[in-house]
Amino acid sequence: MNNFFYKYWWLYYLLFFLLIGVLIYLLLLKNNIERVNTDYRNSQNELAECRDFYKNINTVGATIEKPDSIKIDNTYNCDASVKSGGLGKIVTKHELGTKSGTVTVDFDMENIPDSIVIIYDGKVIASSNGLVSGRNSISFKYNAGILHPSFCFVELAAPQDGTSWSYLLNCPQ
Repeated sequence: MNNFFYKYWWLYYLLFFLLIGVLIYLLLLKNNIERVNTDYRNSQNELAECRDFYKNINTVGATIEKPDSIKIDNTYNCDASVKSGGLGKIVTKHELGTKSGTVTVDFDMENIPDSIVIIYDGKVIASSNGLVSGRNSISFKYNAGILHPSFCFVELAAPQDGTSWSYLLNCPQ
């Protein structure tokens, strides 16, 4: 047995360095797992923020909290064509006039999906029902009168950059 230790002395060094290598690998692996867990938690938080961003956006009939506090990017009359794009939300105000009727919104979301929501009198009255791409239209009934507002809001939202869209809000007919 004593002869074995002298004959294979190099084996002890090999096992020693192998053990050191395994320990270093495990330490690096632990750091890598922590980084992966952190990335996973960050992704989960981003998804939760995205869900909150679109929480009531597609629910026709949903009441908008504090409709007077809606930040308006521009104001247009009906029969106005609007073009834009990009990440985030854009809200435009459209004057509808004094004639009651059906208002049709023709839109083109092109290739990257966006969503469009029509808000009237503090409620979502028409929606694209989520993110859509391509051409389509939505419509709603407009009742002109002293007790009702003479305008609506059009909210377009894009969850990613590089989008472009256009829409035409027709006057009531």
